[in-house]
Amino acid sequence: MISEEQIQDLIDTNDSYTKEFFVCQMNPDNIDIEVFYTECIEPDLEEDVLALMQHTGENYDDCAKYIEDEAYFVLTEKHAEQKAREYAEYYVDEALREMPQHLERYFDSELYIDDLIEDRGVLLAPYDGNEHYEEVNGTTYYIYQQ
Repeated sequence: MISEEQIQDLIDTNDSYTKEFFVCQMNPDNIDIEVFYTECIEPDLEEDVLALMQHTGENYDDCAKYIEDEAYFVLTEKHAEQKAREYAEYYVDEALREMPQHLERYFDSELYIDDLIEDRGVLLAPYDGNEHYEEVNGTTYYIYQQ
């Protein structure tokens, strides 16, 4: 019988093996792989990771790691708006620090923020400035590469 450590070594050193492969191989009911995946694996998958998988073509574990390490932001509309607003507020502070004091009264920070978040890709995707999106189970996820 193969140990958990040996399984992990195989997963780490060979792209052909995934955790799901070993779980399926140990499947006592010997159900069809598609049924097994749908019933046993899919309910545990995070939708944001699935969206990134669709975008990059990478495997689940790699995409989960990219999100965890913040190599990508994968956000719903609401969260993308919030994060863009946070970033834009930082830029307001930067603009005010660089602006001559006598001009500050003419500066409309809300208008500046609204203008900045019009193109969230520029704010949230420093890698390429692009906002990508994928739909998973009826929810649109916006993807920004860091």
